[in-house]
Parts: sequence; structure tokens; C-alpha cells
Amino acid sequence: MIKLPAFIFLFLVGVSSHSAGSPDHGATHARSGINSQIGCTEAMILCAKTVTAAVAESGRIWFAWTVGQHLYINYSDDRGLSFSPPFKVNQVPEKIAARGENRPKIALDKAGNIYLSWVNNLPQKWKANIRFAWSDNQGESFSAPLTINDDSKIASHSFNEMLVSDDGQVHIGWLDGRRADLAREQNQAYKGSAIYFASFKTKSITQAISAPKNVHLTDGSCVCCRLGMALDLQERPLVMWRHIFGDNIRDHALLAMDSADRAGKLTRVSFENWKIEGCPHHGPSLLSQERGNNQRLHMSWFNDAPQASGLFYAFTDDQGENLSETLHLASSDTRPGHPFLGLTADKKLQLVWQEFNGEQHSIKLMRSDAGEHWSEPQEIAHASGVTDYPFILSHPKGNLLLWHRLGQPLQLIEID
Repeated sequence: MIKLPAFIFLFLVGVSSHSAGSPDHGATHARSGINSQIGCTEAMILCAKTVTAAVAESGRIWFAWTVGQHLYINYSDDRGLSFSPPFKVNQVPEKIAARGENRPKIALDKAGNIYLSWVNNLPQKWKANIRFAWSDNQGESFSAPLTINDDSKIASHSFNEMLVSDDGQVHIGWLDGRRADLAREQNQAYKGSAIYFASFKTKSITQAISAPKNVHLTDGSCVCCRLGMALDLQERPLVMWRHIFGDNIRDHALLAMDSADRAGKLTRVSFENWKIEGCPHHGPSLLSQERGNNQRLHMSWFNDAPQASGLFYAFTDDQGENLSETLHLASSDTRPGHPFLGLTADKKLQLVWQEFNGEQHSIKLMRSDAGEHWSEPQEIAHASGVTDYPFILSHPKGNLLLWHRLGQPLQLIEID
């Protein structure tokens, strides 16, 4: 086994911020009054419930977060030592989902254009729309928000995920309830949600565009677990999710798009056989690693089956046709969850996840060259109170961990 160095320098940056994610299976902590406790009277990242981020080729880190009914972004050019003023994305207020695995997403293309996707919660229970906006002037102004789902129905459209190619091709996937609603109207059986997808190019931010074509990928996804997404070597989307197999077996599936508007074959990629009547709010992480002219897909997930419980990892070199040995990385007694995979500038693999011992949350890190041999897990951070999920920011000057904590300064932790 490759051993981690005994010591990793923790670079804790002092910007006022907080998070409000739940570390366990969809459980929520009481959040009523959070803003009043902190004293929020204006757009401050301190008052955000969750923060997500993307790194430009220049090393600039863009952050996306919400306060009230507005989505904001800001950036740091010095790895979190200082921050720009915030930019408001949606001028018209709307209710934005920003908790756990259902949060705004931010992505960049090679030209530095900024893309935002989020969920607009509707007044009707569990109903929402997928929204999108973008900027071609470094956040100074944004396109009018666009509803991505094209059904014009009051339905569940949620748990958005987004990737943008270097040349600005936008790919958004989400969990969709329109087919479940139709099945109920026709008194037909239906399990879970559908996965829908949209791929499109933007125009000038001043030029209105209509909802892009929605592509139905599959039925039977778990209704509230995040999607894992990556691009293949031809920049076609790959999607991984928690699927419902047979009699409520909640394992994971992988699908490679044949084209921007046609789904490929669904392949099962986890086999713990977790049978559960419900959705555990625990989606997978999917990462692509180029190896010469080939591609290796790295996958990590949580399951809680009686004989196979905890955090798992596997890889595939042929989009799921053949799988590596599944590694059991952490047992359920440490309450591991929400893994996230990242690559360093020299293409080394990193994996982080969160654990909870009943009193404190901690972040564990493992390293590998290509997924075949892993370091021992090492704790790189710990905290009490409410914490968000961990994310690796792949940065040209060394990777950083983003771990957002309620009412505490934002921590960007050096992990490379």
C-alpha cells in the first residue's frame, strides 16, 4: 500500500462563511432562524446554506451560493485569502433549493464563461423546475434565467447535475417526476423517478433562448440521490446514479450517452443488494481519468446492506462492461458518506468523504495512482456542529478541499 505522509499542511482561510448540510442519510438539522442568528441583512456568503465551487484554468476559484431568494457568485484569485464582491445571478427573486445533495451547480468552459444551474422550488410540495443562467463577462451580468425542463408541467424536476465541455457545450441531467405522474394518472405502477437530460450551446447573454430538447434516459432511479457525471474521450456524457433494481434493491447504474440526444445501455456497477423502502440521499461520485488513448472511470458510493455496509470504490476501463474488484473503504460504524473523487495536476487520484463519531464530523482522504493501490485513510479535518459535504477543487497549484461549516470561516484545506 502507498502510505500517506505523516503530515499534511492545513491551509485554513479566514473568510466569513457557513454551510448547512446534513451528514447522514437525508436527515436534516433544524435550520429555522439561522439567518437571524447570524444577523444577515445583506448578501453575505456567511449566510449561505451551501457553497459549491469551480476552478478556472487560471487558478481563479468561483463560488456559488444562495441567500434569501437569490443566487450569488464570487471568486478568489489567491486560493481563498481574499474574495471579490458578490455578483447576483437572478434579478427576480425565486425560491432556490440549497441543501444536501440538491444544490446549485457552477461550471466553467475553457474561455472562462460561467454557467449556473439550480432548482427553483415551486409552492406545490415536492414540485420544482430546473433553472439555468450564464455569463460571458466574468459575472458582471447574466442571461435571464431559463427553465430547462420542457414539459411545462407542475412536476418534480430536481437534483440537477451539470458539466460543461471546454468549448461550451452544456450538459444538464436531473431527476424527473413527469413519467411517474403520468403513470399515476393512468393507474399504472411506477417506481422511483426518471432521469432526463439536456445538451445545448448558449448564445449571447442578451439573446433569449427556449428550453432545450429534453432527452429521457431511463426510468427507475432513486428519487433523491445526486447524479454522478463525467465526459468520455469524445466529450459525450456519462451518468452514474442510484437505481432501483428488482424488488427495491437500491444499487448503482452507469450509462454512456451514444450521442447528445440518445441514451446508451444501462449497466449495473454495484452489487451490495441494499433493499430499502426509501431514498437514502446518498448519490455516487464519478470521475474520468485519461490513460494514454484510453479512459478509466473511477466510482465511489455508499450502501447499507446487512452484509455489505459502508463506503465502496471500483473502476472500469470499458464503461461498466467489466469492473475492478470492489474495495470496501470504510465500514458503516464510522457513518461514512458523500464521497468525492478528484485528480491532481499530475493526474493522481484523490478520494475524500465525511464521517461522524457521534460528536464530531471528520474528513478522510485516500490517494492512488490509478485506483489499483490505495493509501491508508488519513483524517485531514474535523469539526463539531452542522457541516456540509466535502468537495475536491482540482487546482493548478495543488488541490484544495472545500468543506463548508455552519457559522464558521470557509476552509480551503491543502491536500496536494
